[in-house]
Amino acid sequence: MVVKILKKITEVLHGVGAVILTVIFVLVVLDVLTRTAGVTFIGDVGELAGLGVAMLTYLAVPLAMREEKQIRVDLVISHLSKSRQWIMRIVTDVIMIGFSVFMCWLGIKMVATSLARGFASITWLIPMGIIQIALPLGFLFLAIEVIFEVASLIKAGKPGEALAGQ
Repeated sequence: MVVKILKKITEVLHGVGAVILTVIFVLVVLDVLTRTAGVTFIGDVGELAGLGVAMLTYLAVPLAMREEKQIRVDLVISHLSKSRQWIMRIVTDVIMIGFSVFMCWLGIKMVATSLARGFASITWLIPMGIIQIALPLGFLFLAIEVIFEVASLIKAGKPGEALAGQ
């Protein structure tokens, strides 16, 4: 039950990222068309695009991790035996969990500071805490996804079987 809810949340976060990307695309196209016509009514699209890309990057990472769409650089690990690959996979995943928790904590501090000090984007005056909330959310759910991955590797038990499909 909890796993289904968490998976649904990561899908929603990914969907929000997709909506942000679509809005960025539409705004950039409108900006180009209106500038060509000599009219500018949208404002600073570059700032919105930059803020949107930052948000969607963090929001989309947990689902990409679950669907194994991330890039794993295994130049050294691929030359190890299956049992050592299994051990290295667990070790690197545990490191990733620690890093994600640390980034989530830093993100929470950053959001709290931004909201407390009233930081806003330069042109649109969007409260930066709203934009920055994507960082702790993304890393929180990334940590959860990696915890599930480690659990499935350990549950599979035998290193050769755990990595056979990968």
